[in-house]
Amino acid sequence: MNGETMKKWVPLALVAAIVLVIAAVGVVVGLNVSSLNDKEAIVAEAASDSSAIADEKNIIKNSGFENGPEGSSTPYEWEKYCWSDHDLAMYWERSEVHGGKRSVCISNTETYGGTEVCNNWVQKITGINKVAGTKMQFTGWMKTENVDGIATFCVDCWDSQGNQISIINTEHIKGTTGWMHYSKTVDIPKNASEILVRGTLTGTGNVWFDDLALVPI
Repeated sequence: MNGETMKKWVPLALVAAIVLVIAAVGVVVGLNVSSLNDKEAIVAEAASDSSAIADEKNIIKNSGFENGPEGSSTPYEWEKYCWSDHDLAMYWERSEVHGGKRSVCISNTETYGGTEVCNNWVQKITGINKVAGTKMQFTGWMKTENVDGIATFCVDCWDSQGNQISIINTEHIKGTTGWMHYSKTVDIPKNASEILVRGTLTGTGNVWFDDLALVPI
């Protein structure tokens, strides 16, 4: 990674909810969206053999992280919501994958002065009229290494006024694990207008995410 970091600020309503407390663990979640540089140069490859979940009902796009621009650290459809720091790396991975040729990783050694914050891979899903008011099933694969805080998946729902109206998360994982499958039923509120799917890391360590799905039940 070189020293140059490009940033764009999240809209105020999004900051208000991304900087929040998850009641179960008392964790403050991420601050601004940053385009971090590559941990290593990664060249995009053709996605014809994508291992993303082959379910046409899956509303998560590029759910296996297979597609992206050449030389980028960020696959298509995904963003980094994070506290930028030189000890934080978020990158498009090819050496550790569950399926296909790609995953995404968060690698962090920064303690942020003891403040518990989350760094996140995020996809914002809009145009959800057909699934608002229904039950959906979230699934995803995650691998961890030396996580001293929490690694988890989150699904957040927002209304048209920019208010967060629901949030669920999968199990809170610490330590080191191999690739493990996580699943959670999600009630999408009737007044939801968008969904944020997040792979998140609180504290230090490494976490990889791959092969996500959010499908109707």
